[in-house]
Amino acid sequence: MRFMAEITHTDNKGKFELPEYDELTYRPVLPKSELQHGHYYVGRCRNASVARWNANQQCFYHWRKKFDRIYIQKIKHPVDEPEFDVFRVLKELAEPKFEIPLRKNAKFVGNPEDLFQHNAYTWCSCEGQGLCAIHFGRTPGSTASRS
Repeated sequence: MRFMAEITHTDNKGKFELPEYDELTYRPVLPKSELQHGHYYVGRCRNASVARWNANQQCFYHWRKKFDRIYIQKIKHPVDEPEFDVFRVLKELAEPKFEIPLRKNAKFVGNPEDLFQHNAYTWCSCEGQGLCAIHFGRTPGSTASRS
């Protein structure tokens, strides 16, 4: 089931519709017009569940952990990128556990595990019932991690 907003975006490749709800979790997606410069957001892209909006550059900054490296990457909002990975914003994050500087050459300071603290919220489609990639193999209602 796919929910679409009544928003149509046109780029140089034609028209496409933007989702009103996240296609995996069915949570509402925040529109770009509600984003505030420098604020942190919980959402989903391939490599992050927390990102910080840079209104001047019209993109998000997020930490990416790849092998033993943690570094900053930039990613677009769905309204600006019809083909490649985007950051689907699900809610604002008032008190992030780590800073995301709005510059590419930053160094991560903090607990690397905090980078994944919102993964269940952004990737779970089963509400803890053991039917999604996050909860597969768990007893429904259990909070224990999969080994």
